[in-house]
Amino acid sequence: MLVGDAAGHTHPITGGGIHQALEAGRLAGEAAGAFIGGDKGALERYEPGFMELFSHHLGRAVERRRELVAGLSGVSMAEGAFGPLARRTWIGFKEYYRKEAER
Repeated sequence: MLVGDAAGHTHPITGGGIHQALEAGRLAGEAAGAFIGGDKGALERYEPGFMELFSHHLGRAVERRRELVAGLSGVSMAEGAFGPLARRTWIGFKEYYRKEAER
């Protein structure tokens, strides 16, 4: 089992991942303990367990990263386009968490 950076558990925009690494470590430890205790299917449940916790969070980040990259392509910062783009695609702004229809 891999956790943290080795498993690619980093945020697609910020590169952060301490929370994901800690939770993945906890899940991996639980799976390893269960496997040693005789539960032969425990290791197979590690990845689905991680995805249950983080797929929504990381999926949103992947979508925002695509939007950020597409938005930066050919954008002149003199046009004032970066501010609105940053608010929609950077985790520190409330617009990042809004659904597409709300933004």
